[in-house]
Amino acid sequence: MEMKNEAKKWFDKSKQDLINAEYNFDGNKFDLSAFLIQQSVEKSLKAMQIEKSDKFDKIHDLLTLAKKLEAPEQILKFCSDINPFYTIARYPDVEEEINRKTAKDIIEKGKKVFNWIEGNLMQ
Repeated sequence: MEMKNEAKKWFDKSKQDLINAEYNFDGNKFDLSAFLIQQSVEKSLKAMQIEKSDKFDKIHDLLTLAKKLEAPEQILKFCSDINPFYTIARYPDVEEEINRKTAKDIIEKGKKVFNWIEGNLMQ
């Protein structure tokens, strides 16, 4: 099945964010890699919303987006785990440090969400 043009744009950008997250992880830029994986998941969820309903919610809450798509429990858990990195990775007043282990974990979870969405979009 061919994906809607607008959904494809969002999904392609999501894929680029995923690639950039891995690239920055390899360069020890863990804050940026965690933020980019959050962005990848957000954009892929929105691509799926566009594909299903021609619109998307203008929010950044991955868990809410995933729930609206009736994602399985494991995907909801991953989205919940990734969600905080929208702010943790960007603001200096958040006291949590993102180390290699944390970034690797978030990237792996993000890839699983991405792959689940890709499987749904390619049906």
